[in-house]
Amino acid sequence: MKFTETDLRLAVNHLAFDMFHFRLYAERYSKYESNTEHRACYQAMIYSLLLHFRVLLHFFYGTPRNDDCCAEHFRILSGFELAFPPSIHARPLWEEEVRVHLNKRLAHFTATRWTENQPPMNYYVARFKEVLHLIPRFEAALPGEVGQYFTAQMNFWDGQYGRL
Repeated sequence: MKFTETDLRLAVNHLAFDMFHFRLYAERYSKYESNTEHRACYQAMIYSLLLHFRVLLHFFYGTPRNDDCCAEHFRILSGFELAFPPSIHARPLWEEEVRVHLNKRLAHFTATRWTENQPPMNYYVARFKEVLHLIPRFEAALPGEVGQYFTAQMNFWDGQYGRL
């Protein structure tokens, strides 16, 4: 599917949700890791963190199919590719393996859940830094109205939860 600048302006409203919450939960994960008082909330935070991580893996490194929106669609924006070249978000060697684990264990109910050992959480945490590094670079590369819409939505979420 081809996206227009209008499509991308609408897309960044939703993309900001995933990027903001991934950053929020990745930051708070280590702070709340040992908190056993609210185990159900902690488990929900982990699921949300991993789900946002999975969305961003496909956004930054995936090849779009059907109506998937990926970082490469933003190349139509003036100056974006220069500020956020494909080399910045080249698919790392670990991406496919991590994505498959998340698909099998989080997004789909598969026999893998009980037939194979699940990676420990630090398996995923070790890869967060790379995606966290891409978010501000992506934001800085967004020109004009698309960038303004993205920043406004990030500020909205920031206002809901407090500064990161």
